[in-house]
Amino acid sequence: MPSQRQELLESLLGQRVQIPDLQGLFSEWPLAVNPEVEKLRSFVSSSLKSKFIQNSAQYKVLDKMDIGLFTAVFWPDASLKRACVLSLLVIWLFAWDDEMDTEIGQLADDFEAAEACRRESITKISHCFHLDDSSEQPEQSNTFHDLLAIIGDAVSDNYGIEHLGRSYADEIVLPMEVLMDPDMKVLQDQVNLILWTMNDLISLRKEIGEKAVDSLVPLLYYQTGNLDEAVSHVFYMMEKAIDRFDRAANTLLEKFAGDTTLAENLSRYIQTCRKNCTGSLYWSVRTARYGQPK
Repeated sequence: MPSQRQELLESLLGQRVQIPDLQGLFSEWPLAVNPEVEKLRSFVSSSLKSKFIQNSAQYKVLDKMDIGLFTAVFWPDASLKRACVLSLLVIWLFAWDDEMDTEIGQLADDFEAAEACRRESITKISHCFHLDDSSEQPEQSNTFHDLLAIIGDAVSDNYGIEHLGRSYADEIVLPMEVLMDPDMKVLQDQVNLILWTMNDLISLRKEIGEKAVDSLVPLLYYQTGNLDEAVSHVFYMMEKAIDRFDRAANTLLEKFAGDTTLAENLSRYIQTCRKNCTGSLYWSVRTARYGQPK
């Protein structure tokens, strides 16, 4: 007897789906590309060869993604040195994600092993970013976790208690008063919501092709039985998130307008958040990962 997951997958296979115009949603938000994009591409290429060449399937998947471009549009104002560190974080994130839920990974159909890997990842992150008191290296089953040590060392070299409130990518400084403001949490929550709903829409064809139906659109389709309705609902979620972001951003700028330096840094931070979103879309419709038309 087929599982609910298998039934959902079979009902999705062969269906045509029209993804709405996502670029129109961001017509008033800025987009930028890091001028060091070609150097980033070269760095990513050499990093992938050194870490994944023994795993040909995973290497091919990561190599065709253009992670150098992703880093360049997600953090367009970062220095080359910091952008290289950030590109390693992106590599790790995609490698980790693919290990969990795609056919090139080993854990998509093994919940217990996936849970063990998640626990291992948390332990490794805590150790590499010096968030625990242990000096011993934790055990690891995946070699791509080695990237975390490089990232953790690079961040630790630049961060101490005096750097709290400073953005790593573009070194924007904001006081705790701003960082703890309720509207700042609104900004961060809406950016996260925009990014994952956008990804769920753009990656839909890829996910179905890889027999992965654990994202938002398939789950909404399972509830409604109408794929177009599910897609429209996710698109609406993005629209509302953009509106909530803009309103919270305006409130913050008005609230701290009396301090010129702070207002300038806050404005830069807000624009960086917007560039994260527009950059992610720019990359998503160009990368071979999703096969989207430009």
